[in-house]
Amino acid sequence: LLVDDDRSPHDSIQAAVDNADDFEADTVRVIDGTYEESVTVDVEGLTLETADDAEPTITDDENVLEVTASDVAVDGFEIIGDTTGGTPTIAVEGENAELTDLDITHNGDDGDNVGQGIRVAASGVTVDNVDVDVSGLNNIALNVQDEQRDDSEVDQVENVDIVNSEFELSSDTTGVLVSEDFGNVDDVTVDDNEFDADGLDRDEFAFVADLDNTGADPVPNDVLELEDVLEDNTFTPDAAVFDELGAILAEVDENEVVNANTGERFDGDDAIQDAIGAELRPDGHTLLVGPGTYDESVTVDVEGLTLEGPNAGIAGDSDDRGDEAVVTGAGTDTNAFVVEADGVTI
Repeated sequence: LLVDDDRSPHDSIQAAVDNADDFEADTVRVIDGTYEESVTVDVEGLTLETADDAEPTITDDENVLEVTASDVAVDGFEIIGDTTGGTPTIAVEGENAELTDLDITHNGDDGDNVGQGIRVAASGVTVDNVDVDVSGLNNIALNVQDEQRDDSEVDQVENVDIVNSEFELSSDTTGVLVSEDFGNVDDVTVDDNEFDADGLDRDEFAFVADLDNTGADPVPNDVLELEDVLEDNTFTPDAAVFDELGAILAEVDENEVVNANTGERFDGDDAIQDAIGAELRPDGHTLLVGPGTYDESVTVDVEGLTLEGPNAGIAGDSDDRGDEAVVTGAGTDTNAFVVEADGVTI
């Protein structure tokens, strides 16, 4: 079936999808134009693609595209979602869907509801060569989870491949989030993607997160091998795995201190001391100290605290040591460190 926004009977994509069974059609092809509609693909095995050399746009202020049938393919569109209230631009709840060659813009709101560019709650889904640009606070570019939009449980979400795609982040966003609400997510691949948070403050985003939400509070999960994800994808700025958070974040920068348990970042003249004296008392936490010179005298009065420099685990006389974190003390008559608490590791 061919969709033309100037010709009946298929002047909308939804009209063509609705008539696909009647025409025994397995493909809906869309010519150039801007289609202001919300499309639900509920026909098993249907392919939704652009006509030759066409670059059509689908846009709506609600859910732009929802895939509820199995074995659906969507290829080649620009999709713009001006959504509010946490509504995803694309929702996939049909198994074995393929999303390829899509240019997605998710203009989420700045409210408390978490919006998503793509929301995957089905097995066998492939996201390949897709560009997701996220704006608005508290949003996720791509979310894999085992809960449908009506809050019902998905028995199994597995064999999800996210490959060859680009995720452009904005403030307070996450690139790819794998979240288990019922403990039913397994085998998610994140490979050969680009994550771009260039120009953002380093504490305003997470590249990737893998969380278990089955308890009262989210905790790190093991669906993803985060070290492999770090190695197999490209991140701007450079990234590191934070195991205590179950996330890949911007790595610790020069003259910066990061609480590995909370993700809080500190810089300035007294970065180390500020991190130790943070409002959230970091008993038993680990503070990661970036390379650089710290002209401060540090008093460690937090029990069980670990201060870890950039060459942690490397012998002091080893040729393998990289740039150092140097603590000089605040003056010639002061100590670099004064340890007052028990169980401190430096």
